[in-house]
Amino acid sequence: MYGSIFYNLWIALSAFTLYFFMNFLSNEAPLKIVLYSFMWAGIAFLLTFILRAIIAYIVYTPEEAEVVEEAQGVESIEVTKDETTHTSEEIAEVVKSMINEDE
Repeated sequence: MYGSIFYNLWIALSAFTLYFFMNFLSNEAPLKIVLYSFMWAGIAFLLTFILRAIIAYIVYTPEEAEVVEEAQGVESIEVTKDETTHTSEEIAEVVKSMINEDE
């Protein structure tokens, strides 16, 4: 999966801290503030997990793996300069014959 579990923990800690300090000086009971802070930390942890799963799905591209395999197959073929010239001449003759057949 893209990223690490530590990202989830950092986001959860940030959510806990943010909620705690936003409500620290309110008239609510301290226990309620701490419990809600833990609740928001848990929600942030789960949302970050979902976000990381979506990012991993977007980043995963199987087409690149296929292209790499094809490129490796092409690299393993060794062609000398003489063979390349000979091959291009043969291709030119085939193209000329195809043009003549169409006319």
